[in-house]
Amino acid sequence: MRRGKVAVMAAMAAGRKRVDVGDIRGAVKFFDRAAAVDADCAQAYLYRAGLKLLLNDYDGALADFYALSTLNHSFLPAYRDLTTLSAEEFPALRAASQEALRRAPNCAWAWLFHAFTMRSLMKYEEAVGDLDRAVALEPRSAALWAMRSRVKLTNRQELYAGVHDMEQAVALAPTHGWLWCWLGEALRHRGRFKEALKALDRGLAMEPRYLRGWAWRGGVEVALGDFHGARRDLDRSLAWDPIYSYDFEYTYDQKSWAYNQRQLADRGLGDVRRALLDLDRAHRYGPRYEWVYSATRDSRDYARGVAELDAYIKSNPKNWRAWAWRGWTLHRSGRDAEALESLTRTVRLAPKAARPRAWRGAVLTSLGEDARAVEDFSASLKRDPSYANAWGWRAQARRRLGDRRGAVADFGAAVRLDHRSAWALAGRGEAKCGLGDLSGSLADLDRALGILPDYPEALGWRAETRRRLDDPAGALADADRALKAKPELALVYVTRSLVKRALKDYSGQLKDLRRARRLAPELFPESAR
Repeated sequence: MRRGKVAVMAAMAAGRKRVDVGDIRGAVKFFDRAAAVDADCAQAYLYRAGLKLLLNDYDGALADFYALSTLNHSFLPAYRDLTTLSAEEFPALRAASQEALRRAPNCAWAWLFHAFTMRSLMKYEEAVGDLDRAVALEPRSAALWAMRSRVKLTNRQELYAGVHDMEQAVALAPTHGWLWCWLGEALRHRGRFKEALKALDRGLAMEPRYLRGWAWRGGVEVALGDFHGARRDLDRSLAWDPIYSYDFEYTYDQKSWAYNQRQLADRGLGDVRRALLDLDRAHRYGPRYEWVYSATRDSRDYARGVAELDAYIKSNPKNWRAWAWRGWTLHRSGRDAEALESLTRTVRLAPKAARPRAWRGAVLTSLGEDARAVEDFSASLKRDPSYANAWGWRAQARRRLGDRRGAVADFGAAVRLDHRSAWALAGRGEAKCGLGDLSGSLADLDRALGILPDYPEALGWRAETRRRLDDPAGALADADRALKAKPELALVYVTRSLVKRALKDYSGQLKDLRRARRLAPELFPESAR
């Protein structure tokens, strides 16, 4: 990988800033400058093509797509991994990219762009289909095989196929070090850690400036228990670098993952203080990271995490981060009274910190105290308006308090800050349904389910939206899936009963109403008379 030119990255970052203020034509000029400095900068061509589509300059966009096929891709990630404008941010991209394909159905990179557009809308099956077309058009393009692999790896149902595609990419271009790094990351996703380490070793020997490769190798070393090696590699991945010093696309996603892996390495080395600092950084960039991750929500996992923090607090009683994560971990395990006590102590120790107040608000909502919770969320957001979770939690509390418009606004802020926040998208969808914005509701719930296809609450809410849109078949299918995954959702039985009534299935309607009444008698106040 030829070393990236700082001037190119500076131009693209400046172009992105013009996008942020709505100056698309001005942005194009900066990407022109980037391509002029480095004629093989694939990122500049791909991003510029998207900008041209927004300007309806189809000839210009297609010229960039065709040019991408001719570039030297051996150093493709020199300016970070390849990204495009998001259709989530610019909905017009979907129709524009479809028009480009209508004009040039045999342009492989136009298909890739449309695939990335669909991926940004969480429509992974459609994205893979588009990349199938791209690969079929240019079967010798290692870059296209690699891009299809990455999309498949995002869709966990296609992990195996994602690894196969990356192996094919490496076979086509075995001298491209970045491909070996991507193969290592694909193997890590599959849990094949020793093979992943070998691939990453090979890739980094070829491309030692590829910072994401160092992060991925650190993650593999964490999984293998080599915490000293992991710490060294993750330090290197997070070190200042002139190319990576510019904020472009997905900077925060990349940093948050590396910080989270480093906190795991810290804990493996017994350094809880440093782990708390790294987890704080990870959580600031990506609020999905926590002290304890338990896929099954096993109380024993949380108990071990709390015990680890208790041991540290015993000799460091004024470390507010330890008390904060202790409180949050207790909350995650359902021990809300203890969590509230721990987080209240945190607020006293760190009155200027934002997250402890938001976390205490989350505990208060679990205890049914939404009004008090809103006060905590508002205080948290006053201290840190970039904390996506606090916006989403306040939205939930406002929705329960009957303020649906406020809820939609707060959920929207959460989504802008964390575009993969399925729960915020789903919550906004449900709130929009309550306000009568059924098309907006359906769009949000579709996006949420694109991220988490089996999200029971989102399926239940989409069932209600589809019912109101006079789509009984879709509503019934969603309700069935929701109740199969989570049969205690009383309101979904109510929705399904209304659908069955519309379909004249009166016995089915009565059965669902009886189930709903058993689960939530408060929904049927007349039954208490």
